[in-house]
Amino acid sequence: MSSSDDGAGPRGGGGSKSASPVSASSATKGQGDGTSASPAPPSPLLIGKAFIKQYYQVLSSSPASIHKFYKPTSTLSHGLEVSAPARTIAVSDLTSEEIDNIRSGPFAWAVPPESDPDDVLRFDFGRGAVDAQDSVNGGILLVASGRVTLPGAGGVDRPFVQTFFLNNSASPGKRRQFYVHNDVLRVLDEEKTASAAGAADGKEKEEAVEANAGAEVGSGTDAA
Repeated sequence: MSSSDDGAGPRGGGGSKSASPVSASSATKGQGDGTSASPAPPSPLLIGKAFIKQYYQVLSSSPASIHKFYKPTSTLSHGLEVSAPARTIAVSDLTSEEIDNIRSGPFAWAVPPESDPDDVLRFDFGRGAVDAQDSVNGGILLVASGRVTLPGAGGVDRPFVQTFFLNNSASPGKRRQFYVHNDVLRVLDEEKTASAAGAADGKEKEEAVEANAGAEVGSGTDAA
């Protein structure tokens, strides 16, 4: 996946097209007589949004190509259950079968069941956000949140948070080339989250009632 020098959206948009590395130009000094001004480099958020756009498009429409965003040095962990720790996977430890056959690799959860190929992975960022920061060696720390409908979930969507470290693999002074060095996905359980919020709200109301009752008793004592 790539972004243009001014940080605009990624080239190519069809899910059938293969992904290519994320790129962006770094700030360089003007050449020649020094009268030409160098353009400002794209912001981390601009690069992050361009990455998010194509990454999730490829993951949902062509998951067999998602490995192209990673390198052998990449590490990922995908937690689809709230209380279960996610297993950390080093891409270098994957077998050729796990890389070439999406159903046997770490992204098997993103593939529609053979019995229902229309039950595809879907993402919704209408109730989410994208945050990005510059990091070491020209890399970018990126956090995306939204809602995801997993294949086989009966159409029920759940909130999720995914954190990426986009590492810069280019030499100093060259246009930055990004790949996913770290990837941590956590799919949340909305029912438990809502229950916990409801319990906290109920406790606050109960404490407020007790406080009011105490105030009334105190007021009655003063009047006596």
